[in-house]
Amino acid sequence: NCMSYQVIILFLAALLNLVMSIIVITRGWKSPINKYFSLMTFFNVLWAGGLLFFRLSNNYEMVQFSASFIYFASLLVVLNLFYFTIHFPFKTLRFSQAWQHILSIVISIGALYFVFFYKYFSLSVNLEGLNTVAYESIAYLIFSIVLGILMLSAILFLFIKYFQVDKIFKKPLALILFSVIIGVIAGTWFNLYAMYFDEFRFYYLGPLFTLAINFIAFYLIFLKKDKKLEY
Repeated sequence: NCMSYQVIILFLAALLNLVMSIIVITRGWKSPINKYFSLMTFFNVLWAGGLLFFRLSNNYEMVQFSASFIYFASLLVVLNLFYFTIHFPFKTLRFSQAWQHILSIVISIGALYFVFFYKYFSLSVNLEGLNTVAYESIAYLIFSIVLGILMLSAILFLFIKYFQVDKIFKKPLALILFSVIIGVIAGTWFNLYAMYFDEFRFYYLGPLFTLAINFIAFYLIFLKKDKKLEY
């Protein structure tokens, strides 16, 4: 039935992202690409897991918490995607460590709002039929703006790099750019705007599309045998 394949998709998205994250972690965090990719996939696991609890639970408190927690996870997914695009396939854009630390601290503090103050964000929950939730509009707007800036910046970085790098790097960059654009469009539609406007039927598709981004990046960086593409 409908619930079964939603659960299967979310479970597989969480599992596959977890496998990729573990594999990358075992290769070490000295490379910024490894570091940010593993963090991105890890928070994808938390995002899909939060959506699973939101879908399966019939406990009001748990649904209210998970409905907010998914925004904590998705914000950190996009933050690490942003950093990943700065360094992939190598760093060509000037973005100092100091500014990275400041951005990480500000975004992380903002993300914790969705964990510790979830009752102020997930205002009310309806457990009848498909679980639904009403969100606080101002916080949702701020979240959407921040997320949009990070996502558009990541796409812009990749687009600029495409015209800067040697020919050998253009194909992998084009694949990453294409997958990020598709993932951003799908994630934004299914898990940002649709859920705010009380459309909860397709929320499980967001992690499926972002899984495609992660798998393409994982293949290009860690599975492709062409030595010239080992960053």
